[in-house]
Amino acid sequence: MTRVERMRVALPLLVALGALVARPVAAQDLDAQLKWTEAKVVHYRIVGDFAGTVGIMSSEHTMRNAAISDRIEIEFDWDNQEMALLGTPLLRNSPTKLVALDPSPIEGCPPARIDVGPEFATVTKVTAMSVLLQIEFTQHSAKGALPWIGRDARSSCGAVWEEVSPSERTQEISLQLPPGMLLAMQPEATGYGFSKDGKSLLTKPENGWTWVITPSIVK
Repeated sequence: MTRVERMRVALPLLVALGALVARPVAAQDLDAQLKWTEAKVVHYRIVGDFAGTVGIMSSEHTMRNAAISDRIEIEFDWDNQEMALLGTPLLRNSPTKLVALDPSPIEGCPPARIDVGPEFATVTKVTAMSVLLQIEFTQHSAKGALPWIGRDARSSCGAVWEEVSPSERTQEISLQLPPGMLLAMQPEATGYGFSKDGKSLLTKPENGWTWVITPSIVK
C-alpha cells in the first residue's frame, strides 16, 4: 500500500476519533445524572389531564354519557435519598369541562337538563409507597333531569322527567414517580416523552389520563 493510499484510509478514522473526543455531551450527561443522584431534595410539579367519555348522570330508567375533560395539579418536595414525601402536597383542581353530551338511548328524546355539571376528578389526597404515588380524588355526578316515556307506551319521550340528584364516590389512581435523573438520559432509553424545553417528562395516555412531570433540584 502506498503512502497516499494509507493516508486515504487513515484520514476518515482520524476524523471519526476526533469527533468522539470533541463531543462533550456524554460527559455533561454523566455530570447531570450525578447531580440528580446526589440531590437530597427534589421538587415535583405534576399535571394530570383527563379526556374521555364517562357517565355523568343516571336515573331509575335511563342515563347519559358525555365527553369531558379535566385537570389536576400536584406539587410537593421529595426526599431523594429516603424516597418519601416531605410535608403536605399542594393540590389544585380545575373545573370539569363538558365537551359533548351523548344523545338519549331512545330516539326522539329531548336533551337532558343539566342544572349543575359533573366534577370528574377533585384530588383530595396524595400519598406515596416508595416511588408509587397514590392519588385519591372524588367524583360528583351532574344534577338535573332526564326525559322518559312514562307508563303510557303511547306517550312521547319527555312526557315524564326524572329528577337526578348528584352522587359522590371516591376513586384512586396510581402513578409511578420517575427519577429526575431521566432528564439527563436519551429519551428513547427512559420510556417517557420529553417536553420541548427538556425539563418535563411526558407519559403516554392511559385510562384517559396523560401526565406532565417536572422535577427540579432543591438542594
